[in-house]
Amino acid sequence: MKHTIPPYYERVKEGSVRNDFFNREDFKDNLTNLLSSTEDSLTLTINADWGEGKTTFIKLWKDELEESEQFIPIYYDAFENDFASDAFISIAVTIQEAIKRHYEKFDLDHDKEHLIDGYKEVAKKLGIELVKMGANTTLKLATGGLLKADSIWDILFDKAEELDKRENKGLVSEKYDAFLNRRKTIQEYQEALEALLEVGPDIKDKRIIFFVDELDRCRPDFAIHVIEKIKHLFSVSHVNFVLAINREQLVEIVKHAYGVNEDDAYVYLQKFVHVETNLPTLKDLRTNDDDNLKLYIEELVDSFQIIESIFDSEGLYNLIRKSWRYVDYNPRSIERTLTLFSISISSCREEKKKDFYPHILLLSLLKIHIPPIYKDAKGNGRIMKKIRSEDAVVGGNFIDYLKNDFFPESNITGGASNTVEIESLKEAAKIVDMYDLPSDLKINNIKVKDLEYEVSD
Repeated sequence: MKHTIPPYYERVKEGSVRNDFFNREDFKDNLTNLLSSTEDSLTLTINADWGEGKTTFIKLWKDELEESEQFIPIYYDAFENDFASDAFISIAVTIQEAIKRHYEKFDLDHDKEHLIDGYKEVAKKLGIELVKMGANTTLKLATGGLLKADSIWDILFDKAEELDKRENKGLVSEKYDAFLNRRKTIQEYQEALEALLEVGPDIKDKRIIFFVDELDRCRPDFAIHVIEKIKHLFSVSHVNFVLAINREQLVEIVKHAYGVNEDDAYVYLQKFVHVETNLPTLKDLRTNDDDNLKLYIEELVDSFQIIESIFDSEGLYNLIRKSWRYVDYNPRSIERTLTLFSISISSCREEKKKDFYPHILLLSLLKIHIPPIYKDAKGNGRIMKKIRSEDAVVGGNFIDYLKNDFFPESNITGGASNTVEIESLKEAAKIVDMYDLPSDLKINNIKVKDLEYEVSD
C-alpha cells in the first residue's frame, strides 16, 4: 500500500488514469476555439476553489496545445517566481525560453536567433528602467484608478511638490525625460514580442497562450505585480493570458494591498480581465453525472494500491453522496482522506485491520471534512445526527447508511436521541488522531461558519 501518490496531473501523464473525470473536455475545447479566433490580446480567468484541480486542468491543456504549431503555450508558476522583486523580468524570460523551444521543436529557428537576441536586449533594457522607476511610481501608473493619481501628470506634480520641499527641482525634469524614454522602451519591447510570432507558416494564426498559476499562493504584492504587468506591458496582439485563480482569495489580496472594500477590489480586478469563467468541478457532478465520482474514488484506491479486503469504495462513495449537499468535498480533499486512511490503517495490527477499516475510513473522512463531528466521535465513540446551523443537518445523512451497510447492525446502538454509538470507534480514533496532514492554503470543511451542537443526553 502507498501512503503518498503523485499529483493527478502526473498520473494522467503516466497514462495510469483518464483525464476527464469532471467533464472538462468540452470546456477546454470551447476555450481553445475562443483563443484561436481572437485577434487582440485577451486575458481570461478560470475560477475555482482550492483543491478543485485548476493546476491539473491548465497543465493538461498546455500539453495538448504544445502539439500544434499554431500555439506557443507557456506555464508560469507565480509562487515559484515570487522571489523576484518585480514580475516583468521573470515573465519576459519565461516567454523567451518558451518561444525558443517552440522554434526548435517545429524547426523554425533557422536565421531567427537575431529576433530572440533583439527581444532579450530590449527586455533587459525595460527591466532595468522599471527598477529605476521605483516601486511607488510603477504601482501608481498601473492601479487603473484605485489610487487617486489618475495620470502621469498627477504623479509628476506630486513628485515635483515633494522634490520642491527638498530643494531638488532639477530632478523633476530628469524624471519627466526618464518617463518618456521608458514609454518608448515599452513600445520597443512590445514590437520585439510581436516579431517573435512572425515566424513560420500561418503567421496570422500563431498565438501565445500564457498560463498563470498559483497567484493565490505567492506573495500578495507579487500577485498584484503580475496582474498589472500583464495589462500594461504585455498587451500585444495574439498574446493571450489565462489566469487560474480563486477569485475570493484574489479579491482579499487586493483589499489588503490597497485598503479598499470588497466591491472596489472586484471592480479593480475587472480592469485587467476581459472574460471570466468557472472551472467545471466535482460540485457540478451532484446534478449531472455522479458516476464519475465513483470512478474517481476507484482510481484513487488503485493509485494507493489499497486491497479490497480492507476498503469499501462503494461505502466511501455513499458517505460522500449522503452529505455533499452540506460539505464542500473536492478532488484534493478526497485524496487527502485516502492518504490519512492509508497511513492510519497501516498503523493497525494485522489482526485488527479487517475490523477497524470501516471505522478508520469514516474517521478519516470526518477529520478532513467535518472536524466538529470527528472531535465528538473520537471523544465519545458516537456520531451525532445533527449539527445545526441554518437548519442544515449533516451527521444524520450518514446514519441510515451506517446502520444498513457500513457497519454490522450489532456494532451500532442508539445513544442519546441525537446520536448513534459505534463499537470500537474510540479505539480506532486513537490511531487516526495520531496523524495530521500538512495544511494546504485551505482545509475543506463544512460550509456553515458557526456550528451549534444539538446533542440530547
